Amino acid sequence: MSRSALKTVYSFFLREQRVIIEFVSGAKLKHLKLFFLRNTEFGLYLMGFFGHAFFTPFFRHYGFRTLFVYNFVMALIYGIFLLLYSTKYRNFFITFSCMEVLLNSMVITTVTGADFGTALFSVCIVPSLFFFSHTSKDSHKYYIFLSIAAAICTLLVILQQFARPDSFIKNYLTAVTVYKSLYRFHTILSTVSTSFFIICLCAVTRIKLKRSSYKTRRREQELYNMANHDQLTGLMNRRRILYFFEEFERQKNEKGIDYSICIFDIDDFKAVNDTYGHYAGDIVLKKVTSLVQTLMPANSHIARWGGEEFLIIFNGASPQVYYDLENMRLAVQKETINFEGKEIKITLTFGLSSSRAAINYDRVITDADTMLMYGKQHGKNQVCVSKKF
Repeated sequence: MSRSALKTVYSFFLREQRVIIEFVSGAKLKHLKLFFLRNTEFGLYLMGFFGHAFFTPFFRHYGFRTLFVYNFVMALIYGIFLLLYSTKYRNFFITFSCMEVLLNSMVITTVTGADFGTALFSVCIVPSLFFFSHTSKDSHKYYIFLSIAAAICTLLVILQQFARPDSFIKNYLTAVTVYKSLYRFHTILSTVSTSFFIICLCAVTRIKLKRSSYKTRRREQELYNMANHDQLTGLMNRRRILYFFEEFERQKNEKGIDYSICIFDIDDFKAVNDTYGHYAGDIVLKKVTSLVQTLMPANSHIARWGGEEFLIIFNGASPQVYYDLENMRLAVQKETINFEGKEIKITLTFGLSSSRAAINYDRVITDADTMLMYGKQHGKNQVCVSKKF
């Protein structure tokens, strides 16, 4: 098998890790206050201990000496695991538990016979073993080991189920021949338990898929925000604002509605960083963003254009746009930012242009940027409007 194929197999097992064991070990029993069961490994050992302890007297009563000894020994081993519980040995303990489930299924099927019904439960439980393991890269060897063991176990169980019992393993009588009453009881028990187990698998799978779908949507939203918004101010970035450029441009071409673009930046922002530090600069950027956003008219959009520069696109090209920018400038000019007991005063310079000044938004942006540079060179703290506005 190629390396890429092996990686594909690994990823399949890694995706569905820990689900079944979290369910059966009590991760969902929070409302019952069984917090000690919420640890995956501890819950696994606890299940193994009580499971084997329960079946030890059961098999002794019906005269299955081999199964009595096996369950007694395994109950003892799981009891030791509980006493010596430590996350340091979790790799060994989990692998042992998975292999023990496989061995247990094979031993019961072999001793009791093919028509006892245990084989069906074995085939059902084998796939769930892959849910028990952890997901670190170092665990790949455990997956290979478990995959081979599960494949062999499944093959043997199928052969034992469909071949004649005496042709596969000799000198063993079937349960039907010797223990008819036990067979009747076990048939009911195995049918009910297997059905219940399958229902649990379906329920857990449904819960897992729903949770996975929710996590996927949430992660997609996080990635979308990271790709389209500035992480410091929360504003749209250049990439995202381009969508509105195209939308307003289409609106102008189809309906003849003009739009305005303003580029502004914080005056002497480098001096703020040099004097008070970059943390103070971040506070200034956030404060400016907050003030400007509260004064923006409806159907206008703002983005962080780069560094201390910002861009606003307005729907329309009326004198009201200029008055809105003046209100922003005055609000920021009056604001005092306190940083570590010191007062920081800031001002803004705006460059304004509209779709009347150029044939496309690239030219409008260039014109607005030119007006910004003009304002910076002629006193700052002002709104400079293009002659073609």
